[in-house]
Amino acid sequence: MKLNKKIFAVSGLAALAVVGATWAYFNQSTSITNPLSTGTYATSMVERFTPKTDWQPGVTVDKWVAAENTGDYDVLVRVKMDESWTRKSESKPFATIKSINGVPFTDVDAESLLAKQYDGKAFSEDGARDGLVPAYEDVSDNAAFDAQDHTVVYKNLDAANWEYHTDGYWYYKKVLPAAAKAADGKAVASTTETPLMTAITLAKNVDTGKYTDGTLLDYAVTDEDDKSKIADDVWKSSGLSSLTDIYDKELSKEEKAEIDAGTKYLWSRSTSKTEDGLEGYSDANYALNITTEFIQATKDAVESEWGINLPVSGLLQ
Repeated sequence: MKLNKKIFAVSGLAALAVVGATWAYFNQSTSITNPLSTGTYATSMVERFTPKTDWQPGVTVDKWVAAENTGDYDVLVRVKMDESWTRKSESKPFATIKSINGVPFTDVDAESLLAKQYDGKAFSEDGARDGLVPAYEDVSDNAAFDAQDHTVVYKNLDAANWEYHTDGYWYYKKVLPAAAKAADGKAVASTTETPLMTAITLAKNVDTGKYTDGTLLDYAVTDEDDKSKIADDVWKSSGLSSLTDIYDKELSKEEKAEIDAGTKYLWSRSTSKTEDGLEGYSDANYALNITTEFIQATKDAVESEWGINLPVSGLLQ
């Protein structure tokens, strides 16, 4: 019995020790809400463009491309492009080049404004008009333009402040700062100090097609006695070079009778037309598509999303 009491006593002391240890520390939990909010990313591409409906070789068109930041954070900017030519009567481009294709996208001499066009045997700057446009319809990113026309549009690009990379993008060399705040609290946009591009020019030697020699005649049968007043849609193509042949082979009996009676006139005009399939870049629409991308100005974001190490000062980790 004495032994049992000792054991119990010891156990009791141990229990007290445990209880004492439990109350030896003061614990308290409390919470407080810290109000934080994020700012906004607001960016846009800025463009000024004066389109031409009759773009002539050697003519420059205003094409101003820049970027602006109206948000609360600094950003970085990059731009890529692709261009295409499409017949006015068609919907699918007959020639396409992307900026990722490298030199072919910008290969027009800045001084002479001459393009490098493939004549079937070699590249030529002599302005030969063979009417052929050996260019890809659907161009892949790694397309080789060894036997295809290079661009026929000169692009006035700023190489000093924008750096071209082989991924097809031009990278703005500076951080585009967050927008400033005006006295009224409104954002004042921050814009790239220099635009990537200010103008485009159609090459002076652009292939505008292979034309007929001008001996073929169009004709019109009308009661109009003034040739200058005949509407364009009245004229018909004959494929003939003699007015007599047109009278004999193209006119109906009724038209001949009216002409013989003096109530109608038979008019003709010589024409120079592009041969079918040899139109070159004539009677076509040019499209320059520009894609602008922005990213937060941190090194981690750039390396993760763009996969590139940019030598831009002021980047945060």
